[in-house]
Order: sequence, then C-alpha cells, then structure tokens
Amino acid sequence: MRPKKKILLAGENAVTLGILKFLLECNGYAPTVAHSDTEAYARLADGLFELMICEKPLADTEVFIREVKGLYPYMPTIFLFHYHKEIYSGYADVSLYNPTTVELLERVKIMSMRKRGPRKGSSFKPRELAIA
Repeated sequence: MRPKKKILLAGENAVTLGILKFLLECNGYAPTVAHSDTEAYARLADGLFELMICEKPLADTEVFIREVKGLYPYMPTIFLFHYHKEIYSGYADVSLYNPTTVELLERVKIMSMRKRGPRKGSSFKPRELAIA
C-alpha cells in the first residue's frame, strides 16, 4: 500500500478547513491543518509536504505564499478564495475561485503526483533501437 500524500491546509476559517480536511481524508490523503501563518511555518519545519492549500482569510496571504515558495520552491501551492473574483495570488501555482469539490480534488490529484521516470543513481539505461 502506498503511503498517503501529506498536504498542508493553511487558513483561519476553521469550518472550511475542517470540511477540506474531511474531504481529503476520505480520498486517501493525509492533511495537516494550520490555523495561522506562524503555525503553518512550524508545520512546514516539522516535515515535508507534497502540496500546500492556502485559503484567503489567512492574514497577509500573498506574503505568506511568497515566503513559503522561497523556502520550498518545488512544493506546489493552491490558493483558494471565495469572496472576490478579482483577487488572486501571483505566487501560487494555481488560484481557484469558489472551486467545486470535484475540481479541487482533480487539482490536488494532478499537483501531488510525483515525477515518473528514472531516479538519480538508478541503473536505468535506454534500450537500443533495433534497426532492421
């Protein structure tokens, strides 16, 4: 059985974060909730995450996402917002306005995939083409 992919949920709205956590747990992910930016930094220092989902009510969301992307440039981030369609994050990989659960789960599935192919240090050699 594969290990569950770890996802960090950051935001201040406890109800929305609880719903997101339940949704992700039911679909085979291991979400961790952070209710403030300082708590999110502490969670990020504890372990690596495959994905971060940040919700808009978090104070200084733009600054938070920029700093996290500076520390962990290869960790994909999804920015969720529900109030103003014009607001989006230029630092997040994906900005979603009022996403449906299906759309959100598809984005999480795509963005949390690991790269496929040979690993560093593996003994993979490309096959020779047989020319007849």
